[in-house]
Amino acid sequence: MYDLRRFDIYRKVPKDLTQPTTTGAVISIGSGIFIVFLLVSELLTFLRSELVSELYVDDPTTGDRIPVNIKLSLPDIECKFLGVDIQDEHGRHEVGYMENTRKDPVNGGKGK
Repeated sequence: MYDLRRFDIYRKVPKDLTQPTTTGAVISIGSGIFIVFLLVSELLTFLRSELVSELYVDDPTTGDRIPVNIKLSLPDIECKFLGVDIQDEHGRHEVGYMENTRKDPVNGGKGK
């Protein structure tokens, strides 16, 4: 039979020799599996691409606001699921900005 205790990397050390234990081997194998799991999950997260849609508009010479008009057509998404998030140069962030925003239903009035 295969001796599981030889995988024990946390051996108890008596005065002259080391003594492997089954509990230590289980902890060692579990730790190794957990380390491999973390390594793989972090690698997959690093390799996964993320789609971020951002638009930056500023006038560095005057610091004035520049009017921006964006027209998007998303025919397969209802209007209630769409929104605009804005952030200014001071870091102020607004989620669900609705001022000067218009949503028009397309695709046979699917959007509301």
